Amino acid sequence: MVAVDEGARNPRVTSDVDAAMLSPEYLADPYPVYAQLRRESPVAWSETFDGWVVARYDDLRSAMRDPRLSVQGRMPALLAELPAEASAAAAQFSDHYESTLPFMEESRHRVVRTLLQDVFSAEAAEAMSPNIQQLADSLLDAAEGDDFDLMTEYATPLPVHVIGSMLGVPSADRAQFNPWTDRIIAVFATGRVTSEVMETGHLALVEMRSYLHDLIDERRRHPSDDLISWLVANSEPDGTLTEEEVLANCVTLYTAGHASTSGLIGKAFLALFRHPDQLRRLRDHPDLIGNAVEEFLRYDTSVQRAWRVAPDDVELSGCPIRRGDAVHMLLGAANHDPARFEEPESFNIGRQNSRHLAFGHGGHLCLGAPLARLETAIAVNTFLQRFPNAELVEEAISWGSHLGYATSLGSLQSLPVRLR
Repeated sequence: MVAVDEGARNPRVTSDVDAAMLSPEYLADPYPVYAQLRRESPVAWSETFDGWVVARYDDLRSAMRDPRLSVQGRMPALLAELPAEASAAAAQFSDHYESTLPFMEESRHRVVRTLLQDVFSAEAAEAMSPNIQQLADSLLDAAEGDDFDLMTEYATPLPVHVIGSMLGVPSADRAQFNPWTDRIIAVFATGRVTSEVMETGHLALVEMRSYLHDLIDERRRHPSDDLISWLVANSEPDGTLTEEEVLANCVTLYTAGHASTSGLIGKAFLALFRHPDQLRRLRDHPDLIGNAVEEFLRYDTSVQRAWRVAPDDVELSGCPIRRGDAVHMLLGAANHDPARFEEPESFNIGRQNSRHLAFGHGGHLCLGAPLARLETAIAVNTFLQRFPNAELVEEAISWGSHLGYATSLGSLQSLPVRLR
């Protein structure tokens, strides 16, 4: 049953579902919760997220294109309830993200996105294929013995090195970006941020900005053939980007460029190993990888949630959304909506025309989607061809939250396999 606020008559997520969305079980398998939301609370207020959750495909797709919902104000809305001692860190965190592509106001977003879209086009991604293949091979060459962790030794380092190579971060320095990214992402875990999460996230952001600031300065003096040099060349006084936009978006490109793709690759392997018929099908027919990647994205996307803020009072699917309310769009729930997908709980790498929402929809469709698809395709096919007899060690899989919070990104931490 949907609990109803008798004063405002607004639908609310039931307390058991709200509690479930912070549980360890939700991290490993959110889909039973999503099914309940679609049935009982397709658009409803969640105390966990301190905002509205949208669970059905059509509602979510429409909301992503709704001009009445904005990316502007998302950070202030997220950080508004922090205690006074965390306000300074929160303000600096918010100021930083206002200069990043996902949080820019619409007119500025269009300008910056237009500048960046050629760099992240399908053609540009394909040109990186030899480099990605070389990285995948080198990581698998390092496998010793029969035991191998697909997350820590493969799915995580591969995207870290890909985006690090693009930006021009020296190889020896890239590992430190993992803990920085984890702590920054934790701030976005739910609609409620604690002082501890804010403090650690802010410190990570300060350290990451400091490192990239120095690297950007170095590229100003000595340009190279990398993305940071390209961004610098397109910055003021003669270019499009401000100095702050260069720095802030380097942070975003690194965090988004590896965290979401790492989760996607890990979950792709998990789905394949848990569906051995589909694993054999892809191993025997590697040309199916393009279609398989789309099913990886639909079946268990690594990015489970996107969100907007209502600048003014609006109505969404019959619900009164108040000015300043956050609207959380549950991508994983939409991708399993039986009203859109036939047998949505089935994993089928031959599924056609899924039109999933894993990369979002509309003007904020993920800029790095072509690169994420390519990295996943190369990572999966390379491993399956080199280790056709690998077996999952199911009991050793581990999931984890960031500082105790379920994050909007998939939290698969360890995926051990036996190679032979």
